[in-house]
Amino acid sequence: MKSLLALGLSLLALTACGGSDETADDRAATGDPGSGATGSGGDSGSSGNGGDSGSGGGGPMIPPVEDDFDPPPAPATLSPDELAAVAASIDDALATVSGTDTVLVVGADTGQTVYQKNPDGLLKPASNTKLLTTATAFRAAGEEARFQAVAYAGEDPADGVISGDLTLVVEHDFTFSTFFYGSNAFPFQVIAGELKQKGLTQVTGAARISGEACFGGGQFDYYDAASHRAAAASAFRTALVNAGIAVGGSAATSASFDPPAGATQMLQWRSLPLRASAFTINVVSHNEFADTLAHHNGWVASKESTYAAGAAAAKQTLTDLGVDTTGLDLNDGSGLSHDNRVSARMFVGLLGAMLKTPEGPAWRGTFAVAGVRGTLGSRMTGADTIGRFFGKTGSLTGVIALSGVLDNRHDGQRYLASMLMNDVGNDTAARAAHDSIVRAVARDHHQKGSRPAAPVLAWFNNDATGETALVGWSEVEGASGYLLWRSADGKVWDRAEARLTTKTSFRTKRVGGAQLFVKVSAVGEAGESDFSDTYGAGLGTAASKVVLVDGNDRWQAQPAPDNVAAQAHDFLAIAGGALDQPFDSCANEAVVAGDCALDGYQAAVWSLGNESTEDETFDASEQELLRGFVQAGKALLVSGAEVGWDLGAEGSAEDQAFLSEVLHASYVGDDSGTSMVRGLGPAAAAGIFSFFDPGREGVEFPDSIAPAAGAETVVQYVGGAADAAAVRAGEGAQHTVLLAFPLETVDEVAQRKALLDLVLSGL
Repeated sequence: MKSLLALGLSLLALTACGGSDETADDRAATGDPGSGATGSGGDSGSSGNGGDSGSGGGGPMIPPVEDDFDPPPAPATLSPDELAAVAASIDDALATVSGTDTVLVVGADTGQTVYQKNPDGLLKPASNTKLLTTATAFRAAGEEARFQAVAYAGEDPADGVISGDLTLVVEHDFTFSTFFYGSNAFPFQVIAGELKQKGLTQVTGAARISGEACFGGGQFDYYDAASHRAAAASAFRTALVNAGIAVGGSAATSASFDPPAGATQMLQWRSLPLRASAFTINVVSHNEFADTLAHHNGWVASKESTYAAGAAAAKQTLTDLGVDTTGLDLNDGSGLSHDNRVSARMFVGLLGAMLKTPEGPAWRGTFAVAGVRGTLGSRMTGADTIGRFFGKTGSLTGVIALSGVLDNRHDGQRYLASMLMNDVGNDTAARAAHDSIVRAVARDHHQKGSRPAAPVLAWFNNDATGETALVGWSEVEGASGYLLWRSADGKVWDRAEARLTTKTSFRTKRVGGAQLFVKVSAVGEAGESDFSDTYGAGLGTAASKVVLVDGNDRWQAQPAPDNVAAQAHDFLAIAGGALDQPFDSCANEAVVAGDCALDGYQAAVWSLGNESTEDETFDASEQELLRGFVQAGKALLVSGAEVGWDLGAEGSAEDQAFLSEVLHASYVGDDSGTSMVRGLGPAAAAGIFSFFDPGREGVEFPDSIAPAAGAETVVQYVGGAADAAAVRAGEGAQHTVLLAFPLETVDEVAQRKALLDLVLSGL
């Protein structure tokens, strides 16, 4: 865990947290940034203790004025000598392989062309095509988009009997696969079970699949919509029969996406979100999934489920992103076609533009990672590249390709690269050459020594002005200043919006909307540090009643597989994005130190991710604080996949008492065997959803839990152990909820909101 000393808060920051004898009126008069920070209680007017700060509370007014700052420094470009050294290394690598190349490397932060060779050459991209296919889908519908399947009865069912066909219209769902579930037919089994619960006992006609469903798709195969429809229909009929629903007719199919005329809708199934389903397309390079998605892209854009329509949608996406598509030729979504033609400049343009969109981070999360996962799992395992190059490979007869994003660990900058090679005689040598190119870009160009360490955020608080918020972070040895990065959504970060300061606390203004998200980097002689975690604040003219607590210290500490490069997370920002009221954020260490006083809030949301025994989900100090918080009638939501294991299975008597008496849960098992769950009772609005999110935070062993005395199950596992995945206890505005999975991995905002409402609806 981050030690209190490691936070290293400056005197100014500690003063901002309630450690000063200066009065609230003095601070308000001077505009001291300390007047809105989390305090230790009392009447200081701090937004973190529910005081009277700001225009909405009737107390001393805090002027909504941002602290003084300097503009961010321009990121350093490579010198002519450094560029020449990179070029020489890349030329040497390319000289080892015969073939035709299109190569381009660009600094994402500087716009500097680092290397180019025939950058506009139109070559076969192989599976790099999947970058275009997935980017088109992300841009069209966002990272939370889910494929829909709707069950229709030919007429209103009577007494549990459908007279005629039962038709399931599927809109290009390719997640009927063991890549996502325990069996290819799992979604059909859930659908059949839901229909049975609704009282359906018989279908006199056929079990029909209409539209397109890629059932058990082959990773290396060509997509055949008709054969997949037939396989899906057979599996659908079998699932109905196994659920106890008699089916008089056979399995049937239709290519139509329209519901049957006069049909009655029975239920709706929604797949995993795009950020999870597309993960398999780019990480393992699944061909049939990609081709199905290309059909879907075309259908969304023009209601035509064809490769041609999908190609047109991809071309339009590139155009909308500002990428020149002259000469672009696409004939499928997977890259199996030898007739596809794309240039390195198009891929670099796509990468650069997408990473500036709200969908960009999740899209990058679907890439293979050097030395870590997917088709790059065994490549580029050196310290400069492992966990730092995110890319897409490609391979056809005579074709080797690689495009992606590099986070340089020496200068802290991001580089975009695309390398397409055709007429290749030796695939192994070509891949080795591409790896050498990435390593050449990844090395220490400037030779200025180590960059500063990343700052550690302590708190970020709404100060009740409706316009500003106060953030505090650790002091970093060797830093000459700090860059405070600001974002309206926690996804798009514009360097022009960053503020350069020498302080370790800063009052900043919002950049649009009612929420503000921040992260911090340290600036030193050798460059800028990696980023801190991302925290959020909900701005308003009333003091925040809710605090989000970051207790997930394991994320940066674990060696693999999720975060081998020890980069920061944005988990509190994901939770905050589901809130529609003012809120603050802070580190668990700040809570223990008294710099984020829980007694000033009505509710706390405590995020633990995959923390377990080695990281200690709740130490004795945290347990004591939270026990008092709950006993005072406050609301608490805890999310974490290993809380039950740590406290219940491996914990001391005190740990076990905390689990049962404060969190009102008991430990059942270490692995539920499924990531699919269903909301019950007060959480029924969440419906059926998952916490399968491998590109953001993998959850290998979600606990099975049970409600303790006085509690109820509000989320239940589906498809594995039928145990509780979340329990709730309490009444009125005071509720305690334990989620046995990380809140940030839940499918979409609406479902995260439904879970948060379990403790926030009474506020």
